[in-house]
Amino acid sequence: MVTEPPWYDIGASNVGTVKNRNWTTVLPINPVPPGVQPRVILFLNKALLPDHRVATKFGTFNSPDMLHANVTILGQKINIFGIYRSPSIGHPLRVLQKLLEWETPIAESILCGDFNISHPDWDATQTRPQKSEKWPKNGQRYEAENCEIS
Repeated sequence: MVTEPPWYDIGASNVGTVKNRNWTTVLPINPVPPGVQPRVILFLNKALLPDHRVATKFGTFNSPDMLHANVTILGQKINIFGIYRSPSIGHPLRVLQKLLEWETPIAESILCGDFNISHPDWDATQTRPQKSEKWPKNGQRYEAENCEIS
């Protein structure tokens, strides 16, 4: 599960997020610098994936808003990318620029996160897409040089 974590005061001017012994918790950066609250976190259920291995790739993005983990499940490696896009960053596809510039193939990858965008395809309160958003419509694809989003 990739989510935007809640942060709580845990005393002594420190903050912490949810932890559970039945889940492996993966943060995007480690150690987390003082005053920084990552806005994306990965939880892996140990009961569902008892033989999993996870390697967090902290150097991929070096950002509290972008996570890269390599998870091995039943001998299969899967890249998981968790992304939080602040509304202050321009077009949502700009956050994918780091992936497009990445030299490692991103086949067998799962990309998920909070892109902070509104569109009538997934938000019933929206009657039309934001002007700057050019997300694919159902059945269409956005294609960049090395990336497809559908």
